[in-house]
Amino acid sequence: MYVPSVIQIAVEAPASGVGLARFVSVAHALAIFASLAKRGCLLEYWEETNGAVPAITTFDTANKLKSSIEPELYWPLIESQ
Repeated sequence: MYVPSVIQIAVEAPASGVGLARFVSVAHALAIFASLAKRGCLLEYWEETNGAVPAITTFDTANKLKSSIEPELYWPLIESQ
């Protein structure tokens, strides 16, 4: 039985408060997200406040979850046949 994985990515929020973290470019983020979504993983993007290092406690705070992308389970099965 196939059970999707949950991938949680936590980054420090940018100083400007807008956009992706300064250490993760949009191109790199899209490459990571596309690769994981293609494999049927649930993606969660978390941001820690600026100046704080993301830690395990980042995932315990609901308002730090900025985006969640549900997997498409149908297409990975078609591509693998």
